[in-house]
Amino acid sequence: MESAIYTEDLHKEFGDIVALEGISFSVRKGEVFGLVGPDGSGKSTLIRILAGILEPSSGIAFVCGFDLRKDRREIRRRIGYMSQNLTIYPDLTVIENIRFFAGLHGLSGKEMRDRAEMLLEMARLSKDVDRKAYELSGGMKQKLMLACALIHIPELVLLDEPTTGVDIASRKELWEIVRGLPGYGTTVLMSTSYMDEAERFTRVGFMYKGKMISCDTPSNMREGVEAHLYELVPSSMRAARAILDAVGRIKGVLSTQMLGDRIRILADSNVKAEDLKGMLSPFGIRSFERSRISMEEIFVSMIRGKG
Repeated sequence: MESAIYTEDLHKEFGDIVALEGISFSVRKGEVFGLVGPDGSGKSTLIRILAGILEPSSGIAFVCGFDLRKDRREIRRRIGYMSQNLTIYPDLTVIENIRFFAGLHGLSGKEMRDRAEMLLEMARLSKDVDRKAYELSGGMKQKLMLACALIHIPELVLLDEPTTGVDIASRKELWEIVRGLPGYGTTVLMSTSYMDEAERFTRVGFMYKGKMISCDTPSNMREGVEAHLYELVPSSMRAARAILDAVGRIKGVLSTQMLGDRIRILADSNVKAEDLKGMLSPFGIRSFERSRISMEEIFVSMIRGKG
């Protein structure tokens, strides 16, 4: 399948600071691909390079089949880009913002009206067309920014953490829009620091300290991780405190998390379930079972595995 994005050994330095180191990956046409990692991992830098805003220090990058170093103007014509910063005009209404961005892409008349109507419906902003952008909630502003980035129906859209800081309802609506974009012929590259969102992507690129440490489907990542997750319910709060204190000293335990009345323990594959249960049972345990590992715990396992 032809790639919408292809990079090979991409590097970016800002003076002595290495922002990206040896990024090699591809995004297939029609994918909803996720760049997932904590703040400072290089996600935004990579997206800004692919959008033609930053120059890479070295390496190869092709976007929509065009060489990023030679064909930047052609690439910009074919992509949509939504940054973390506010890119709409607060004093313009919803429809005025959409018309402005449509004009930038040479759209007018019926074509602009048809696309605006479609995007406003998709973003559930049809009843807010005459509201000033500054009057909108944070989630509504994000959806308007996305609509403006999509007005020319790009081949590829680059979304830099569009769900950060928005309410749950708007986050769900943004995801409904994003997941539907391949149906209109638009490939999606989206970044997020929310590990729970990793499950939603076709494929995921985990980023950490400027490197892409893994790139695969969520299911393949889960099958390939050399760690197990155990979930136990302590018999009391006193038992919980004792277990949390003890488990941190057990060799092979990667992370521990208290969720409600349960303790989740991520351990490498050398830690046997019966041994772990035997060590912790004297503190008081109501139940002990192996559980489904989350994407966040897979990420932690990969980081620990790389030392």
